[in-house]
Amino acid sequence: MTKDESKILQGVALLLMVFLHLFNWGANVNLCTNLIHISGKPIVSLLSRAANPVPFFLILSGYGLHFNNPSSVNKLLKRTLRLFIYFWLALLIFVCLGSFIKPDIYPGSYYDILMNITGINYSYNNETWFFLPYILITLSSNVIFKLMHRIGPLFSVISATIIYAATLYAMGRYSSHLIATNRYYLMQLLAYFNFLLPFILGGWLQEYSKNHTLKFLVGRENLLPICLLMLLISVKTVYRTALFDPFYALLFILLFLNVRRWRFLDIFLKEMGDKSMIIWLIHTYFCYYLFKEFIYGFKFPLLIYMATLSISYLAALPIKYLADKIVKLTLPAKNRVV
Repeated sequence: MTKDESKILQGVALLLMVFLHLFNWGANVNLCTNLIHISGKPIVSLLSRAANPVPFFLILSGYGLHFNNPSSVNKLLKRTLRLFIYFWLALLIFVCLGSFIKPDIYPGSYYDILMNITGINYSYNNETWFFLPYILITLSSNVIFKLMHRIGPLFSVISATIIYAATLYAMGRYSSHLIATNRYYLMQLLAYFNFLLPFILGGWLQEYSKNHTLKFLVGRENLLPICLLMLLISVKTVYRTALFDPFYALLFILLFLNVRRWRFLDIFLKEMGDKSMIIWLIHTYFCYYLFKEFIYGFKFPLLIYMATLSISYLAALPIKYLADKIVKLTLPAKNRVV
């Protein structure tokens, strides 16, 4: 997998993320004019079951970090600082905007501010719950890779799957209680261990790619990988269990890499991938927290999706520009992490 292909797949994951957050809740789907139903359910609700993006990002991160393994502690810290600059700038802009639009929520107490800027609490934007565990996974990547190589691919994947299943159960059963009692740090800890499986799958995928091609269907009829991809998505819409999500994401990535794509599609996806971090951090401010009536006022799911993606992308352009300028001022060019 090349760096460009990784960016393209990040773009795919970003598109899945926006779709999921728009149409995964029945209350939001009910705000739409749904023209297509299957067995009485809006098709967007069914398709949202196949749009869990977190394992995609973790597999791609595991792949990329394993490619550069071992990374120096200094390099990992600089990567972390870069991510926090994006995170803090997005918070600053939208919390300031929220203080005018919804002053009863933003910015809240000094405690709320402190917990949100550290990533421990995500009350400003619940969809950024992914951020701190992802940072912790990145910082501990060298240790994770050493351990997985010590015990081998089979036992590392089996062990990570058991941990993944246990944390899924704990998060499903106790998350409401932990959030209600402000024990977000326990939720972050559970999420960290939950992330190990897709991250390790990404690491082993990169290890496998050293001696094997990931494009095992290239040269055959393009219809085959497309049909297999559609079949995979269909299965995921029927079997909703989250236990399958990391393996679903892995199979999706492998099949997508084998699809011969139009150049303009790759250009679009690569651009989305390049802005995926910023769009991830800001898109729900538009569709949930600050401008929900405007976004869902477009009524039709396709228009709602296009409006959210377009507005988030346009907003991401100046934010990424400012963030990159701050990164250049903060980190010397020779130490900068892309």
